[in-house]
Amino acid sequence: MKLLQVQVFFRHGARTPLFHVKSSIFPEVKLYYHNYDLPHTLFPYRLIDISTQKQTQLSFDYLDKLFVLPGGNKVGELTKTGQQDAYNLGIRLKKQYKDNYNFISYQFQPSQFHLRTTFIARTIKSLRCVMAGLYGDNISLTEPVNFQCDQLNNEILFPNPHTCQLLTQLFNDGIIECNESKTFQEMKQKLKNILGKYNYFLV
Repeated sequence: MKLLQVQVFFRHGARTPLFHVKSSIFPEVKLYYHNYDLPHTLFPYRLIDISTQKQTQLSFDYLDKLFVLPGGNKVGELTKTGQQDAYNLGIRLKKQYKDNYNFISYQFQPSQFHLRTTFIARTIKSLRCVMAGLYGDNISLTEPVNFQCDQLNNEILFPNPHTCQLLTQLFNDGIIECNESKTFQEMKQKLKNILGKYNYFLV
């Protein structure tokens, strides 16, 4: 038997919270810009839209203004821990498929890879960190590496109501069922009591 192809799927690394959940009884914990890029994970790359095969880029202006946590970090941002975890995953893949099996070349060869990510900053960074761990100094430092992505409305790599109407219906049915559940209401009230009754996220 001969190994012909390897497909690796992974989630993003550790991230900052998606919501700023305020509490009337617990003090806020402020993290001051702990999410800068780790130097050993950096190399040039570019985002390629899979539909047009043209280069695209993320715009952070809107998020920068509205979704910033106390301390300055953005919501849902890949942390240094998340970057290192992704980098370590790349090292594990290197040992398996370069060192043990000699399945991929020592120098990075774009023709050997299809690098796919969702159009979200933390997943793009996670892919960058994994590839940095996999190839280290042998990743391309002159020609940017292509990361394939799709617009969020068309994305199929996560549960997306824009691409699946059934998913939207199931989500709405689930909300209704939870709101009618006595157990759910009791649990929500318990959380309100713990976090503070004015917690907007649990209203």
